[in-house]
Amino acid sequence: MKKIFLYFTVLSAIFSVSSYSQEMTPEQIFKAVENTVFFVRSYDENGYMIAQGSAVLTGNEGYVYTCFHVYEGSDKMEFELNGKKYTDAIIAGADPEKDIIIFKLKEIEPNGINIANSDSLIPGQVVYALGNPLGHKNTFSSGLVNYIRDFKNEDNNNKIQFSASISGGSSGGALLNSKGELIGIIASYMKKGQNINFAVPVNEFLHTELININDSARVRVISDICKGYSLYKNDSYFNANDLFNSSLECFPDDVKALKFSGKNYSNAGQYDSAIARYTKLISLKPDDKKIYSERGWIYYYKGNDTLAINDFNESFKIDSTYIYAIMGRANTYQFVTKNYDLAIRDYNRLISIDPDFRAFLEYRGECYLAIGDTQKAVSDMLASIDYDYDDDASCYYRGSILLDLGEYECALSNFTQAIKLEPGIYNYYYSRGVAYTKRRDYFNAINDYLSGLRINPQSEGMLNNLGYCYLHLDEYDEAEKYFNRALYFDSNHFDALLGLSILSFKQNKKTACKKYIHKAVKLEPKLNKGMKGLEILEKSGYFWSDDDRNFFNEIFKLAGYYSYDDEKIHLHKGKRTPETK
Repeated sequence: MKKIFLYFTVLSAIFSVSSYSQEMTPEQIFKAVENTVFFVRSYDENGYMIAQGSAVLTGNEGYVYTCFHVYEGSDKMEFELNGKKYTDAIIAGADPEKDIIIFKLKEIEPNGINIANSDSLIPGQVVYALGNPLGHKNTFSSGLVNYIRDFKNEDNNNKIQFSASISGGSSGGALLNSKGELIGIIASYMKKGQNINFAVPVNEFLHTELININDSARVRVISDICKGYSLYKNDSYFNANDLFNSSLECFPDDVKALKFSGKNYSNAGQYDSAIARYTKLISLKPDDKKIYSERGWIYYYKGNDTLAINDFNESFKIDSTYIYAIMGRANTYQFVTKNYDLAIRDYNRLISIDPDFRAFLEYRGECYLAIGDTQKAVSDMLASIDYDYDDDASCYYRGSILLDLGEYECALSNFTQAIKLEPGIYNYYYSRGVAYTKRRDYFNAINDYLSGLRINPQSEGMLNNLGYCYLHLDEYDEAEKYFNRALYFDSNHFDALLGLSILSFKQNKKTACKKYIHKAVKLEPKLNKGMKGLEILEKSGYFWSDDDRNFFNEIFKLAGYYSYDDEKIHLHKGKRTPETK
């Protein structure tokens, strides 16, 4: 069968010319479009409703626009308009990565809303939103175009930012101009913001490839691709790949099936199969910067830095401002080849392209840290903080670096934010406890260690550090209890034995002190060198206070190990004990 594709290109060739040549009052707009926005329900294979939203009937051919996430994971879609329900929807086009899906309803009268050119929008224009927020049908609100956001760090997906009020269930609804024409499909809102809402520009729908709905093979394949993408997004890689492979058996050169299959293989760790898919894609679309970049990332994850950089360079040749290619190359230089100067060069380029994406500053700060420029590293780390957008992992990661740099107050702020965003991870409490300990704030450190133990009672690192905190507060019974509990869960925990040696020394129990220090030396032979061995351990990440070190100096002398005093020794006060969620 001959393959037939339809494309939205010139608006006048597809839709009737707008009858709204003049601006209209809000009342006139609502009356003109109230019968064009569906109330949508999606159901899983067991018939349970999994989502509800909106959809828009467009033009005079009966195409229905909505967001892919309204459809995602569904087995059946139900469209309701003026009390009548339609369940005969056929997928006519989709771009899941841009949150786009287009349906065709056979039974509907093709008398939809007229479409404007969304490329002509400018901030300040009046807009109207029509949808079904929280199931309240035909909810109408007004606002302004705030900005046309170019989300470079989200693969160049443009969004219309607008202020007309929306809520959950508005997704897929209509964003209209002052002539009552469709300019966008409502997609999302920021829960942290006040009327910070986004819509997919309608021109993105117009550029979406359509199939011939009378071609049964094409109808089946596009449906399988959409279902496969939903499974892929939910990490059901095996089932997703069955659908993608089935589609490719029917149409071996289907670009969407090849691309999503490649992504699916990559996420499943099957890199060779993913690379084969992308290599086929490159033969079909040799000028597509995204395909080179995505294959480059797969090479990166596979550990082949040469081929990764080659692909990122090919993508860069096509578009020297393409963020994903530059970031991929920068990451390869930073984390694989350890060429920090070249990584910094690429991060500089990224920051010039998108100065608002602060993660680039964090990465560059790590590179400065690696080459020993701590001043620039601290400057970048502090500049990268953006608590309105950072997730808990970013806050924790940055806090850990600031802790190593001795920026204790900033480290504490980052750990506190990480705990606020995700209070159930004991490592966050552990690290904040270490920051408090280094600042000699033992009471707050104890509170954090105890909080962490409520999540993971067997953390020997927490138990050991609690022992040192109580030791510094001269609460000997508590110190002994926690050192011994650390040894109960890890009998090779030499640091707990060191703590017990200090405790015994402070209590003038010299026999017990020597017993503990001998056990510690047996477990950690570096301590045979006394204070010099302690210094080696400090350089590897352990830390002890000045008071602890003074005690160790006396204890090593008492136990007969080589020791020396040197006030010029630089103390590396940073312990990074591996912990997990």
